[in-house]
Amino acid sequence: MADAVEELMGSAAGDGRLGALHCPVGYRLEEDGVTCRDVDECAEDPGVCGAHGDCRNLEGSYRCKCSAHYFFDGITCVEHCEPGLELQGTECVPRAEL
Repeated sequence: MADAVEELMGSAAGDGRLGALHCPVGYRLEEDGVTCRDVDECAEDPGVCGAHGDCRNLEGSYRCKCSAHYFFDGITCVEHCEPGLELQGTECVPRAEL
């Protein structure tokens, strides 16, 4: 996928101008006002994965590779899954409803 995303989200005003322009989550509007570029969460927040994870930037997101005995909870690397989550492989995911 390309670094720049030309499609913006917005609403057309009656005169055809776009209003309230914004980019999808994980992208930032460039100074030209029409280009969305991927945010490198790993560079902007080197500690995003915590002390027990390595960050890998993805298009529009990021992923943490956690050290042994730590698990990715969707945001960072944790030692235990939070209440309401359960361990599946190496990730904490919402507990399945029975």
